[in-house]
Amino acid sequence: IAIVIVIAIAFSWLYFFQAPPQKPTETTSIITTPTKTETPGKYGGELVVANIADVLRMDPMLVTDVPTYTVIYQIFDFLVKYNYETKQYEPALAISWEASEDAKTWTFKLRKGVKFHDGTPFNAEAVKFTIDRVLDPQSKSPLSQDFRDNIESVEVVDEYTVVFHLKNPLASFLDRIIRSQGAMIVSPTAVKKYGDAFSNNPIGTGPFMFKEWIPGERVVLVKNPDYWGGAPIIDTLIYKPMPESAAQVAALQAGQVDVILSIPKESIEILEKDPNIKVYKSPGYTTFGIVFNHKSEFFMDKRVRQALNYAIDKDEIVNSLFKEIGVRIYSPLPLASWAYTEDVNKFEYNPEKAKALLEEAGWKPGPDGILEKDGKKFSFVCITQEGKEAEDLVTAVQSYLKKIGVDMKIQIFEYGTWVDMLVTHQFDAAYIWWAAAAGDPDHYFPFLFYSTGWANCGLYNNSKVDELIIKVSQTPSFEERKKLAAEAQRLIVDDVAWIHFYSKYTTVAMKKIIGGYYVASPAEGEIDFYKVYFTSPKR
Repeated sequence: IAIVIVIAIAFSWLYFFQAPPQKPTETTSIITTPTKTETPGKYGGELVVANIADVLRMDPMLVTDVPTYTVIYQIFDFLVKYNYETKQYEPALAISWEASEDAKTWTFKLRKGVKFHDGTPFNAEAVKFTIDRVLDPQSKSPLSQDFRDNIESVEVVDEYTVVFHLKNPLASFLDRIIRSQGAMIVSPTAVKKYGDAFSNNPIGTGPFMFKEWIPGERVVLVKNPDYWGGAPIIDTLIYKPMPESAAQVAALQAGQVDVILSIPKESIEILEKDPNIKVYKSPGYTTFGIVFNHKSEFFMDKRVRQALNYAIDKDEIVNSLFKEIGVRIYSPLPLASWAYTEDVNKFEYNPEKAKALLEEAGWKPGPDGILEKDGKKFSFVCITQEGKEAEDLVTAVQSYLKKIGVDMKIQIFEYGTWVDMLVTHQFDAAYIWWAAAAGDPDHYFPFLFYSTGWANCGLYNNSKVDELIIKVSQTPSFEERKKLAAEAQRLIVDDVAWIHFYSKYTTVAMKKIIGGYYVASPAEGEIDFYKVYFTSPKR
């Protein structure tokens, strides 16, 4: 999974974001709804899920947003899966794997008898095809560069044995590559059949099969009766886009949806007290902040970025606005990460220091109180996605900056447009978030802060940080990786690539008559409906 933004996967992610494609009027698969089956005490039927936005592209190698990842997570499988309770990797499409002594060669033994949703066989050739698509220099995948930086080649030994040859040791190989969306195994036959339209006709080996997408209205999946792990009990999964969290809550309480994936802070207590609803809450891997475009005329000077960081009371913003849904962080990693450190410059609220730094950088108060330099006012635009959480944060930032003579204007965009502007660097400053599949720093640093990282929206560039990011990836020692990651965090924070605010709890709410659900992952997007069922027939 590695996602700002919804950054994600990476998830490996990902802060997930991607420019929206041209959406068809309607996409319908050849898949038909399987015969309904039920087990005593466990009932199938139609499970309706409120998604925070519509899907963009459903080709895994192109997915960089959480709402789409949430859907394709049901359609495709990885070679391995990760058990967040036991902290162990477990078999999925691969039944076993081993690494060479130098950690540069990884051999996977594959599960036999698995078929894609189009009836074609899963085998080593399908694995090689999937990875080679991302490795292709002409690939449109944002993960392509990272794959090429790490993978030398993929070798088919026999029908059910595949070998990955790496260019260098990679401590987080299973997480960063094998469990990234680019390594979700696709049907070679379907990709060749549909070409670019595969994004609208996704075919995998997962527990649910794509049936229909009506843009702006719903995505429909049906259960895979031949799933290698056994058929799901739920017959149909329907995802409905609902950008407003309050609308999701109202729909859940009214019985219009069964599951919601975004709970506003003011609704958590209400839902927890509702006898018909169950709320699941766990520490998450999603981080939130403000990113500066380091090529913007306003923010090329490090002193200016530091000044704005001192000018904002981040503790007060998080405590007053996001306490119920997140926890304050001081570095680029979430609090749940084993590599997180607070041994950094915390940029505690100090407006006087902010003013001094700005004056040192040449910004002086103008007649209207707005700072000026060389006849130009310090007036810039911060872009954000629509939604209460995003708008609350940027509005709070705006009010603090006004106090020191900085005029920050806010422009609010529809989700897809905001993502497009982020990845094409069309902003001075921007609200940003990144959702990862795990807390390993390799799910954050290479994508967000490496000079050529695909999710480095602010065009941050520090050669020392680049060196540290590579060392964190390649060093086998856990303790040494932790030290290197801490050093990288100190530099990134001091440079103010982002202003860091909070990491969010992963929250899911659903009807109490839904059984079989467990928190499969703290990562946003990895919501597993495979074993879910209704405890009584749905009315």
